Amino acid sequence: MLVKAKDGVKVPFENNPAQVIEQEAVSVVDSLYYRRLVQQGDLVIVENVAKTKTSGKVKTEKGAD
Repeated sequence: MLVKAKDGVKVPFENNPAQVIEQEAVSVVDSLYYRRLVQQGDLVIVENVAKTKTSGKVKTEKGAD
């Protein structure tokens, strides 16, 4: 699942809270933790990487599918 945090928000990774998701798209596992953050509005599912404000790089969390 490709997600990014909404503007001004930093979201901790599920299994590594010292590392955070910011406004750059990252690939994470499709888990209940991330689904809840999407439902709350803190994370946004990115349908197309080209729509994000990134340099074309996509960070991945270790073990992400």
